[in-house]
Formats: sequence, C-alpha cells, structure tokens
Amino acid sequence: MSCSRPTCFLPLSYGSIAPGASAAAFPMFGATIGASTAAATSADWPARLGGLAVAVVDSAGISRSAQITYASPTQVNYVVPDRTARGMATVRFTVNGTTATGSLNVVVTYPNLFPVNAPGLAAAYVLRSVSQQVTTVYQIEGGKVVAQPVSAGTSADPAYLVLVGSCLGSASSATATIGGVSTTVSYAGTQLTYKGLDQYNILIPASLAGRGSVDVVVTVAGKPSNVVNVTIQ
Repeated sequence: MSCSRPTCFLPLSYGSIAPGASAAAFPMFGATIGASTAAATSADWPARLGGLAVAVVDSAGISRSAQITYASPTQVNYVVPDRTARGMATVRFTVNGTTATGSLNVVVTYPNLFPVNAPGLAAAYVLRSVSQQVTTVYQIEGGKVVAQPVSAGTSADPAYLVLVGSCLGSASSATATIGGVSTTVSYAGTQLTYKGLDQYNILIPASLAGRGSVDVVVTVAGKPSNVVNVTIQ
C-alpha cells in the first residue's frame, strides 16, 4: 500500500498532522535517521526499531516517545503520540548517539485517505451489509495495481465502502461524497488493529450503479480530504 501521509523532510518539514496519526520522514543533506532497515512485526509498534528512537516535542515543550512502524536510512514511518499539543512540534530521530530533527504542524484534524497507486485508487474494500460479501477495489494486472469494479449494492443488500486513512484526530464524525453524491458515513474512527490508522465506512448510493470511476472525498470539521477513487460497475 502506498500511503499519502504528512511527511517530514529533514532538517526541513512540511505538512499538517493530527495527534495519533501515522507520519513519514525522509532525510535531506546527509541526515542520519536509521542505522538499518527494519519493520515492526506486530500491530504493537515498538518505541525503538532498527537502532532508531523517535521523540516528538510538542508546542508545550513536552517530549513523548513515538511508536515506529518502519525504519531505514532513507525513510522512517512513525505515529505521532496521542496527547501531542497543537502547534509546531519538533521531531527528534536518534540513532547511534546522533540526532537529526524536523518539525510538524500539529492540528486537531486533517483528514487524509490512503491510495494504492499514483492515480489515487483508494486503499479500500467493499462490504455488503447483508450477505457480508467482501470485495477489494483494486487488483494486480501485469504487475500493476489497477481498479477492480465493485457493486453499488441494492436496497435489500447495501454496499459500504471501507476506506483507510489517517489524521482524523479526536473527531468521531465525518461526511462524504462518492461521485459527487452526498452519502452516509456509518463509522469514522480508529482502525482498531493498527495504531495511527483511521477507518471510514461509507454507504455507496445504489444510484451510482454503472457510473465507472468516481471520486471519493471525506470531510471532517469542514476540512476536505485528498481525493481517491473507486470504480463502480
């Protein structure tokens, strides 16, 4: 899965992020952020990985250790601690006694949806609420990730698009459009299995049957997410 997520380019930084969200960091100008390549082996992300420790110092001056999901000399994926205060935060990457720093703009919420390819195909699946049939919205063809058409469901067996994202923060509700049509978001919250990820369960309007590729946008506290897409048969 390729993830569109807030990034921290060391020693400069860009992007807004909510507490509890997953973030990625990339070094610049020879900064050292990892001694080796390692990935967390369970959903309980460690505070040290590949010889690396990450700390987030928030705008109130409080430093908290961050859980790390992936570490390498060229990229680190970590989770911004839940209680990080709003405002500019300093991120410290320490490996072998050497520390590199970057910064992030911490906000209450900044909805972000994950795509699986460059054209923005959603990291998602469709769940039929009655039959419990599950269909992913993507497949592999010729070594490439492409859309797999999914059903819009029926009134008797509605279909829900289950999306993965981050930066929902403390918000617990959202609105959404699919193909420009406003629809019901039955769940907006933590993904429950993996720290730093959010999940949105969105009803696919049956009227979208046969529409083909449609854009999906989630809005939280007046902030729209990036656009992802799915193909509806």
